[in-house]
Amino acid sequence: MEFFSFNSKVESATGQFNPLSFADINVANVALATYSVSRLGLAGALKHSLAETANAVIKSDLLSAVAGKLGLSPAALGRASLAALVVISGINIMAKYSSEQAKKELLARGLLAYSEI
Repeated sequence: MEFFSFNSKVESATGQFNPLSFADINVANVALATYSVSRLGLAGALKHSLAETANAVIKSDLLSAVAGKLGLSPAALGRASLAALVVISGINIMAKYSSEQAKKELLARGLLAYSEI
């Protein structure tokens, strides 16, 4: 039970920083993806999407303020923060998987309350 609780908390804490999570599948996102792939090709669309994400992080006001306090350039801190986001995303993916496995085990044993299902 503690394993399930811990992984659920880790998943919720790191979920807000997960840039590698997939977008919701809806008509607008499918249309946007189709348009981007048809215009730029698959590799070009992925590269464009990653570049937009990186530029948004590097040009944010918060990153500039933190970089100024640390005496670093925003670009250097942005690259470091992107690496940290990848690590956090990995932790989130592992916690989500572990939480699901623990949930299945606890459900099989009848140890979960209805509010946790």
